[in-house]
Amino acid sequence: MTQDPAGDVRSQAGPDPGRTGTVKARAVRLVFRLFMAALIVLLGVRTYGETAVALARSNGSLRTVGATVTGLTGHTESGRDGRGQDGGSGRWFVHTEYTIELRVGDELKTVDGVPDDSAHGLQEGQRVEAGLWHGRIVEIDGRDVWPGWHPGAWDIALFVLYPLITG
Repeated sequence: MTQDPAGDVRSQAGPDPGRTGTVKARAVRLVFRLFMAALIVLLGVRTYGETAVALARSNGSLRTVGATVTGLTGHTESGRDGRGQDGGSGRWFVHTEYTIELRVGDELKTVDGVPDDSAHGLQEGQRVEAGLWHGRIVEIDGRDVWPGWHPGAWDIALFVLYPLITG
C-alpha cells in the first residue's frame, strides 16, 4: 500500500486480472464471438454441401427419380458489362436464369437460379430424370442445376468475411 500526496491510501495490486473491461465491452465481445461462431458454422455447412454433392456425382450415388416439369419461369437481366470501367468491355449482355418446379411423386420441388444452358429444351409437362441429394434437386436429365456458390447474400457475406472467419 502507498499513500498519495492527498493522503489517500491506494493498493498497488492494480486492476483485478479476472475482470477485463466493462460489462458493455464483455457484451460486445460475446456478440462478436457468437456472430463468428455462426459464420463458421454457415461456412462449414456450405462447404459440406458442395463437397458432398461433388462426391455423390463422382461416385454415382445420387438418387435418381422420375419427375414431371410443372413450372418453368425465366428471369432475364441485360445491360452492359462495366461500361468500359474496371476492365469491362462495355459490351451488351443478356443473362437468363430459371426457376424450375418438378413434381416428384406426390410433392413439388423447386430449384432456383438454373442457368440457361441447363434449362435449355425443358418444357412444362415433360418427363425427366431428377438427381436428388438429401431431397434437393441437383441434376435434371444429367444437367447440373445445383446452384453451388453463387452471388447470393449469404455467399457474398461469407466471401467478404472469409479472412476474418479464418483469422
